[in-house]
Amino acid sequence: MQREQSAIQDALRNALPNQQPVGEVLAQLQNSAAQTQTAKPEVSGLVRSMLQLFGVRPGTPEAPQALQRNVQSGGMQTEFNLASGKVPEKNDLKSLLRQLQQASTDLPVEQRQRIEQLIQNMQSRITHNQVSSLQQWKEAPDGSFERVIQLDIPIIGNNRTDNLELRISQERGGQSDYELATLWRARLHFDLEEFGAVDAEIKLTGDEQIQVQFWCDEKTTQRHIQKQLQDFGQLLQQKGFAEPELNCYHGHSPNREGDLIQKHLVDIHT
Repeated sequence: MQREQSAIQDALRNALPNQQPVGEVLAQLQNSAAQTQTAKPEVSGLVRSMLQLFGVRPGTPEAPQALQRNVQSGGMQTEFNLASGKVPEKNDLKSLLRQLQQASTDLPVEQRQRIEQLIQNMQSRITHNQVSSLQQWKEAPDGSFERVIQLDIPIIGNNRTDNLELRISQERGGQSDYELATLWRARLHFDLEEFGAVDAEIKLTGDEQIQVQFWCDEKTTQRHIQKQLQDFGQLLQQKGFAEPELNCYHGHSPNREGDLIQKHLVDIHT
């Protein structure tokens, strides 16, 4: 166990300094690829494909499928699938990054180096999310457990690409001597140029009771979200959930402090 923890810390230490959020990298790759459109159209074509496959446009009918693709083919499962003897999907994000790296080999040196650096930054981010998810996976002898997946979601809108940090956990613990209760929890964090940092936490129990909490760094953002809560609650009920508990606070989520502490501790080890 100690050896496994040491390996996890080493992987985090290697990935942390070079990582860059996936949404940010895709936006920068788009700008870099635009400069190669005439001489190397396949480079810009691959970047467009990644944006179309993994970029989420909130509120559109395609958004749920894009979210699913991020979870299934966004690089989190690549090594596991290879170890299981599965051929990587054509649209697996890491496969597309390898194709992009190959397509950019004969670009001018400065452009090639820029694209290669961005690819490395994205791969480091995916590795960081993979190892962080592994580190937080826990199972106890009594059958209780917590399983976590942590990933970035590129958010497309208003002619820009933002990054949403998503953490999904399945928690199963003792409800009685004979029964285990399951709780699904999703935590989201994103920084919006206009609205500042926003955190959200969604809890869903096995009996479909749902609780949603928002934390906003900016007071104006808190007021804006509070005005939308009633409509949001009605939408959730239309989807079949019981009457939800919805709250919005000024400040930031206590969980964000925990994430910052964890990253800081990894930095100390470097």
